[in-house]
Amino acid sequence: MADYRDDEQDRVLRRLLAHPPLPDAGFSERIVRRLRRRQLLRRFLLPLAVLAGGLVAVKPASELLVAGTAWLTRALQGVDAVPGQLAPLAGYTLSGAIALVAIAAALRLLDD
Repeated sequence: MADYRDDEQDRVLRRLLAHPPLPDAGFSERIVRRLRRRQLLRRFLLPLAVLAGGLVAVKPASELLVAGTAWLTRALQGVDAVPGQLAPLAGYTLSGAIALVAIAAALRLLDD
């Protein structure tokens, strides 16, 4: 652990900083209040914007997911490795996986 010695420079600095703060007629308190209000607003504004954007994007995203599933189902019906009755299931599985990856990537971006 670091041991602190009270040398001459420390004593001088302590004496210089020991004075009471200058009177500012409440200016500092108003600034701190304003900064805290802005910090609170910023803390809640981004999640609210993401929620609003998500609500707006639900319908187009679901349509895109349905279209992608239909396209994947048609594409997989031509593949010999996937039997005909499993093609729709594989299409839904792949499009669901793609949607989950997109959601996870979006949440990761929000954390950063």
